[in-house]
Amino acid sequence: MIPNLLLGAAIAVFAGYFLIEAAALPRRARMFPQAVLYGMLLVGVLIMAQAAVNRLRGVAPEGTTALVSSLVWQIAIPGGVLVGTYVLLTLVGFYLAVPVLLVVLYLYHIHRSAPGTLGTATIARSLGFAVAATLGMYVLFTLLLGLPAPSGVLF
Repeated sequence: MIPNLLLGAAIAVFAGYFLIEAAALPRRARMFPQAVLYGMLLVGVLIMAQAAVNRLRGVAPEGTTALVSSLVWQIAIPGGVLVGTYVLLTLVGFYLAVPVLLVVLYLYHIHRSAPGTLGTATIARSLGFAVAATLGMYVLFTLLLGLPAPSGVLF
């Protein structure tokens, strides 16, 4: 309960601070950041509200083991994947880093939602999805819109 209250408060304070900072941006430049930050603010408030309602209903808080497990599986591993993607993005560029990210996230999701179902068919499906999505992004952003993709140090 207390960790959820603290997490919700931290998210709300973070979003609120950066909403104030985003107000100084030009009108068109602040539209997307403000939309994301309003969403974050809402999520923070909802997390705090859920924790408060659970406390009023007398729902037992998660044990230490469940908390550590959720921290590892929901924060540490996805955070590590994102840091790894950032490193890969800076080295090899967008169009080589994104398929790796998509394959890893696809397989991670399958592992978390249906443990024991990772096989060659699932890996092949993840590779096909990653290649198709990356090609779609290349066609849309580079060919049709003419937007440059971030390049890496190596490529």
